[in-house]
Amino acid sequence: MPGRTIRRQSLPGEVEDEAGSEVPQFRVVWRDGARWRMNEVGHRTQPFRLSGGGTRRIPISRPQVFAGGDSLYLVYRDEERGPGVSLAVSTDPAHAAWSVKELYGPSVGMWEPSFDLDRWRRDHILDLFLQNVGQGDAETQEDVPPQMVSILEGVVNAGTATVVKSVGKPLAGKTGTTNDAKDVWFCGFSPDLAVGVYMGFDQPRSLGGWAQ
Repeated sequence: MPGRTIRRQSLPGEVEDEAGSEVPQFRVVWRDGARWRMNEVGHRTQPFRLSGGGTRRIPISRPQVFAGGDSLYLVYRDEERGPGVSLAVSTDPAHAAWSVKELYGPSVGMWEPSFDLDRWRRDHILDLFLQNVGQGDAETQEDVPPQMVSILEGVVNAGTATVVKSVGKPLAGKTGTTNDAKDVWFCGFSPDLAVGVYMGFDQPRSLGGWAQ
């Protein structure tokens, strides 16, 4: 939780502000089976306070924490590191050592981490939903221009149309199936080509389970 710390003698979950510090830090609080522990993730140097009127532009996001085996992963936004998305990884069982890398470079504005929870639970694959989000200080609005949405690339990269990745160029698209698999199709595009493929019978009947 940025900017907060655990009291040494406190119960789990009780927190207090870190005395005298105006620099919020990312910290992970975890239990090793016997007691609660806390470790700092990276080290920030940019000060920030929420004092003042109205909603503030916050230079950091709320982090999302993922666990896999003995490893911990932290996804977050931090203007001190750049305009995009950062990933912190700890494979140390004590989670004292962390490596931080750029996960996505282009600006995401005031984005808060958002992801496909069902896919993470089912496949242990992290799909982030990325968008450049605007938020002005003190309830003001920002003029955010239209932006491309890359979610359809996920259909090709890790979804129901992975077979077309063999084309070997940037692709996006969407597959579709009607009830009982009587009709199936794929509509997709690359930077220089758009295509649609349809399969079905003139007299509608199921194409079989393989078509689903």
